[in-house]
Amino acid sequence: MLDTYASTRGEILSAFDTLNRLASGRGADRVNSSTALARERLEKNRFNLVVFGEFKRGKSTFVNALLGRDLLPRAVVPLTSIVTLVRYGSVEKAIVLFKDGHCTESPVSELPAFITERGNPNNTKGVARVEVLLPDPLLKDGVQLVDTPGVGSVYEHNTDTTTEFLPNADAAIFLVAADPPMSKNEREFLHQIRQYVSKVFFVQNKIDHLSPDELTQSLAFNRHVIEEELGHDSVTIFPVSARLALDGKTGGDATVTASSRIAVFEQALGDFLMRERGTVALQSAANGAIKAASDLRLAIELQRRAVQTPAEMLEERLQLFQDRLKDVRHQKEEDLFLLRKLLNQRVVELLDADLELLQESQRKPLRERLEHVAEEGADRNGASLLAHINARLPGLVEDILMPWRAEEADRLAAALDERLQPFTEKVNGLIDQVHAISEDVFDVRLEHFAPDQRLAGFSGFFVRNWQIQVHFELAVMPALYAMPGRWVRRHLVKAAWMKLWEQFGMHCGQMRYDFVRRLQASIEEYAKMLDAKVEDTADSIAAAVRSAMAEQARGKTAIEEAVLRLDNELAQVNALLDTLLNLDEKKPV
Repeated sequence: MLDTYASTRGEILSAFDTLNRLASGRGADRVNSSTALARERLEKNRFNLVVFGEFKRGKSTFVNALLGRDLLPRAVVPLTSIVTLVRYGSVEKAIVLFKDGHCTESPVSELPAFITERGNPNNTKGVARVEVLLPDPLLKDGVQLVDTPGVGSVYEHNTDTTTEFLPNADAAIFLVAADPPMSKNEREFLHQIRQYVSKVFFVQNKIDHLSPDELTQSLAFNRHVIEEELGHDSVTIFPVSARLALDGKTGGDATVTASSRIAVFEQALGDFLMRERGTVALQSAANGAIKAASDLRLAIELQRRAVQTPAEMLEERLQLFQDRLKDVRHQKEEDLFLLRKLLNQRVVELLDADLELLQESQRKPLRERLEHVAEEGADRNGASLLAHINARLPGLVEDILMPWRAEEADRLAAALDERLQPFTEKVNGLIDQVHAISEDVFDVRLEHFAPDQRLAGFSGFFVRNWQIQVHFELAVMPALYAMPGRWVRRHLVKAAWMKLWEQFGMHCGQMRYDFVRRLQASIEEYAKMLDAKVEDTADSIAAAVRSAMAEQARGKTAIEEAVLRLDNELAQVNALLDTLLNLDEKKPV
């Protein structure tokens, strides 16, 4: 295990000081920003216990259940890309931090106005983060519960708050659900979590939706998927019902709380926070420092080699680097053109075919459902029967389109993943080409120069969750209102069917438009990410070389001084890495 907490904490804080000083001298703002929060947590003895999971897994309900109160809003639509952090405070309140740097205090009751899609659509208010202060014993010793946006509910590139918050997590609660089981998105995201977090609790929520046999099968399936991803077979999954836990605690019903099975998880969490928290916090901070130091070391190595290259040769090599990049960029543009063409044609063709099949398959069942609705109100008079039919008509459309929409979103996302995978591999190949060109031109090994630059799959870009609301009414001649229902039933059903099928087709068309709009937006954002991945890698390399050229322009003495300075910086970074790597190795979950 790590050495005594105090001495190890001091070493890591010292490493952060050195990293920030070296990064500031080089203008490496990214290193400074990536280490600032980790340092602050360590200094202030704050421990981020972050709840991760896919959209609609019940993360906010789960956080509320741990706190024993209905605090965070629970939405049926995706929350905006905003992290909500719950920490200790003697006075209950919410602090809203905005992207422009200012903040404001607000009553906790007004949280929905800032962190829900309804209250803050597309984050038009520019909220960066919301902190909720509570006088809760769980939070008193520096523990901060963090609720993150659901994976798959927002564009991965668009601030991507959940992914960006990963380096700030000390420990994670990874929430899956009983139904549906773990998705491809969740498996990919778990892989990302494990790169940053050494302690992960796995919780399967919504167990109240399943029978005992179904729960046993679901737990076995999810455990198998997680163990396969982690590469070991000792995973513990805590089955809970966050809804029952919250209902039981807020209603003072111990029987309901016990049925939620949350007590077993709370015991494990309490033991961890009491016995292992300090070690995990130090590991988390050390891992963040190691990553920042590795980035910095490779940038220094590149600049050191470049500054020792004669100025004319360096200019020639930089020009050669840029010239060879033209071929890479040309290939990238061709690939992006083909990508847009392929997806706009093939995926939309798939959507149209699926919609046509939907309408063909649902015409008869929809008519039968309408007949059943009319039969239910056959004993009413005309006006009452009409009201009964009008009340049920929108639901007949929604009952078909809502589940189909969710299934179609998964089908299209799977098709996108399949068709985009070759492009993803090509772009990662282009990034490798940028590295290879740099190694060839500048004679510096850069396998890990840009560790954040590789591109994952498409699945996180596609917004899959939205609601369908159908509103329409059937209007008939007033003379039919007073007649007995059995006399006018046939006329009403005929008129209702014409209106119902018309509305069904119209909503299918609206759904198609919405799908196409989302697909095209997703494709464009994905294309921008592909472009950025290549350009960011090239820019990082070119920036280091230009810095060396600036040193050379100052003359021979400046070059010698620069080499000495870079040697000194490299020695300091290497010493830091040795110290940090020797503190401890990452422990498995």
